[in-house]
Order: sequence, then C-alpha cells, then structure tokens
Amino acid sequence: MRWPLATSSLLIVTLLLAAAAWHFNWLPLHQPAFDPHFHGEVGEIGYYDLNTDHREHYSTFLSTRDNAVKIEFTSREDREFRAEITFIPQIASPVGYVYQYIPNVYKASQPHRLLQSNFSFMAHNGVTVNSLTFEGHRVVITPSGLIIRQ
Repeated sequence: MRWPLATSSLLIVTLLLAAAAWHFNWLPLHQPAFDPHFHGEVGEIGYYDLNTDHREHYSTFLSTRDNAVKIEFTSREDREFRAEITFIPQIASPVGYVYQYIPNVYKASQPHRLLQSNFSFMAHNGVTVNSLTFEGHRVVITPSGLIIRQ
C-alpha cells in the first residue's frame, strides 16, 4: 500500500515542479537566444592565423527581426569588404538554439580571408547559440567564443 502512495506523491511533486518551471520561464526553451528588439554594434571580432602571422579585424553590427538575426561585418583595413549573414532559428534544445546560416552578401577585395573559412563551416554545420542572464544582463555565447551582451 505504501508504494502506490509514494509513486503518486512523487508524480504530483514532479508535475508541480515542471509547471512552476514553465510558469516562471526557468526552462531554456521559452526564450529565444537573441533579444527580439536588439539592434546595435557588437564591437570588433578578430581572427589570427598562427602559421602565417596573419590578422584580421572586423566591426560587427547585429539586428534582430522576427526571430531572424542579421549580422553585418565591415573592415577598417579593407574599405571594400562587406559581409552580411542571417541566422534563422531551426531547433530549440536544452543546450541552446540551432540556427541555419544564410549568407546574404560577401564582397571582398582580398581572397582567402580567415573569416570566410568560418562562414563555410557555419554553412555546413549550422550555428548553436546559448543565452543566459549574468548580473542582470542577457548574454549570448557562440561556439567560436563570441560573447554578446544585450
């Protein structure tokens, strides 16, 4: 007689915890990785090749619209360089959001940029993005180490 009572009590407690997690948005599936109203300059991204001692620096601008994330890249070293990519959410999982990568514009005067190899990787594998709240601010983290405070 004790096992049915313990099983039903455990089931009730589990359902109550799941309902509380859903109600208070404790589950990671409730919030998109990027703030839907975020528009702004993220800062600079740098790539460095140890073998050739080649460095590249890019300024980035990020904007979100209808859950799609658009990132624009420009370079101070190459005024003709311009790249735009779009991330469209595909799957939400407990480890983060998986975004489909869509290249919009890629215009460069120099071939074989380090940034281009990163774009090629994302085109074949997608992009997993995690978000969390740190000291009251929303933070987005990408696998390449980019940390965006929104």
